[in-house]
Parts: sequence; structure tokens; C-alpha cells
Amino acid sequence: MTGCSTSGKMQLLHAPTVFVSDVHLGCSDVHTNGLLERDFLELLRWCERENTQIVLLGDIFDYFMAYPGYIPVISRAVLTWFEGYHQRTGVKTLYVTGNHDNWDFGYFDSVGFDTEHEYRILQTQDGLRVMTFHGDGLSDPAFRYPRPIVHRLLRNRMFTTGFQLFTSGRTGNGAMEWFSARSRRNDNGGELEAKALDAAAARFLSEKRAEVVLCGHHHRVRKQNFSGLQYMNTGAFFVDRSACLYTKGDFRLVRWDGAVKTLLTLT
Repeated sequence: MTGCSTSGKMQLLHAPTVFVSDVHLGCSDVHTNGLLERDFLELLRWCERENTQIVLLGDIFDYFMAYPGYIPVISRAVLTWFEGYHQRTGVKTLYVTGNHDNWDFGYFDSVGFDTEHEYRILQTQDGLRVMTFHGDGLSDPAFRYPRPIVHRLLRNRMFTTGFQLFTSGRTGNGAMEWFSARSRRNDNGGELEAKALDAAAARFLSEKRAEVVLCGHHHRVRKQNFSGLQYMNTGAFFVDRSACLYTKGDFRLVRWDGAVKTLLTLT
């Protein structure tokens, strides 16, 4: 994976690869979050042992807003692991940020991620184009999948710069934590949002933007085929421990089983 900004450009996808989204580290009480962090770290270590690449499809953190001189302390073990992994392997993990973790202001790049805030097109060695994005919308009007107003506001640099002028790092992240918890509790229209994302993914395939569309966001596992084209939603790792595994020519939904410490195929 290259480290340059390549939104929308073609990039080689190496097999095997695990795609994971919606880990939402920090979303639960201390005990539950500890179990979630443990399972996620075990999956990451498994990937390294098995020489399997990792692609993050957003909302790895439940809230994450970096400030000048302040980095959130949430799940430091995960960021420390990735920093070491990037240094050990020379691999830059692709991190397509979501609506809960796009306020990194260059920090993710500084620890070795290849950070993408929109979408990335990957190409398999057998020629399949894979469109990866988080799922909360895209800023390019050509996709006809705009983000909701609140998501556009939270991704607006003028808004976040102003927000940081009047809050400290601790206060700002506390506000983001509150907002994230509120958005999970208030799931009115969640199924409508899921249907809109599923429809957008199907349209991207019909418009031949890619042969495979991979995303997360609505926390519902999906696998749909359209005349040989595939749409897969990895679901929410923090709920189902679900992910997508790519091996040569094959994309399949899997889940991390902490008891046996491996990936099992979802039926």
C-alpha cells in the first residue's frame, strides 16, 4: 500500500487481506471495551502471523479528535500495535476513516497509516476493481450519495477548527464521546439509512465503478451478488466480530472467534 493521497485512483490489492470496520473502540464500559480491544488485537496479531494485510474501513474508534499537542488516549494499545507493525513490516495499513474517526489531522499518517477520508479503488491481481469506503456518504456529487448534513458539518474543516478554538482536547473528545453515544441510542431511521447505503452500493456496481464494493457503517452484515458483481458490508466488529477476508479471487464474510483464535466463515 502506498502512503500518498490516492483517493479514487487504482491501487494494487495483495492477497490475503482482512477488511474490518466499526470496531468503535471506546463505546462501552471499561470491561466490555477491554474484551473488544483484546479480540481486535488478537485479530491484528493473527493477520501479522499469517502474512495477511489489513484494511480498515472506518469507525475503528468511537470518537477520535486530535488536537495540536493532544492525542486522545482511547485504546492506545491498538495505535501502539499499528505503529510497531508499520515499523516492523514497512507496510502502510490503509485506513479509510468513518464518521466517528475522521478528525485525525494527520496523526494517523504519522504512525504509518495510509489515511483516506473518502474512498479508495483497489485492484486485485486478477483484475477485479474493489471500491472501498466507509459508507456514510461521499463528497463527490458524481456519486449521488451525499453525506447527511450533520456528517458534512462534522467533516468540515472550518467547523472543526472553530470547535477546537473553544475547547480543549479533553473537553472536545468528551463532547464527541457524548455525541457518539447519543447517535447509537437514537437509531430512528437506521434501517432507512441502511437501505440507502445498500442501494448506493448496488448503483456503484451497475455504473461499473467497480466489480466489488466493500464498506461498513450501518452495522448490518450484507452479501449481495449482482450478475457476478459483489457488494459486501462487513457489519460491526464491536457487535458480531465480523469482517471480510479476501484470498485469491474470493471475498467472504468471516468472524473472529476468540475461543479458537482464528477467522471462521459466516454462513
